[in-house]
Amino acid sequence: MMQYLKANIATLMALLDIQSSPDSMQLRMLLRIVRQNVDDSTYIRIREELNHYLNAEGPLVNLPKPALASLHGMLCTYGIGLADHAEGDWKDEIRKTAAPLLDCGCIQQSYVDKMIALGEAHGPYFVISEDIAIAHARPQDGVMTLGLRLTIYREGLTVMERKGIRFLFVLSSPDQKKHLHILENIMALSRNEKLRNALCLAQNQAQALSLLEEFQ
Repeated sequence: MMQYLKANIATLMALLDIQSSPDSMQLRMLLRIVRQNVDDSTYIRIREELNHYLNAEGPLVNLPKPALASLHGMLCTYGIGLADHAEGDWKDEIRKTAAPLLDCGCIQQSYVDKMIALGEAHGPYFVISEDIAIAHARPQDGVMTLGLRLTIYREGLTVMERKGIRFLFVLSSPDQKKHLHILENIMALSRNEKLRNALCLAQNQAQALSLLEEFQ
């Protein structure tokens, strides 16, 4: 029972971000609550063993860290479109690529409109490498949740004066942090020409996702 009690207290401390140092006011308050509910001898045992548990046996508890959103994981959820060539101009293709995110509630129509308006105002700023573009706008422009969709153009898409764009991502992020790991993955993809060429040869979404899974 004592073992479970120590673990429960340690878990509570971790969840509440209570410091384990002996001079921590939060720790002293926690021990005071314990003392009010047990006899003196039990309190002394709890205090001594908890002190050892916290300061001599390593971390409080192994709390699971939130999984970082990855390129492969997001595209498993929101999908990959494959086409030999674009059927419309870059604005049409952004709308088409964004459609699944719009349908599932990741973004609002205002977000799609803003992505296009930004392109019209600032040019192909969202083309980040010779063949990768990431269309996006700000969180306040109509983002509901994190989302990512990709369309692969085997023969390339023209974005204003930029030709040969083979990978068009539409990204939505509710803040400035949640998408950072995804961007790291995309930048790694931009440096891996062999993988990009293999993705363009994929016959279907399942093959493309399999290649990305190995890449991750």
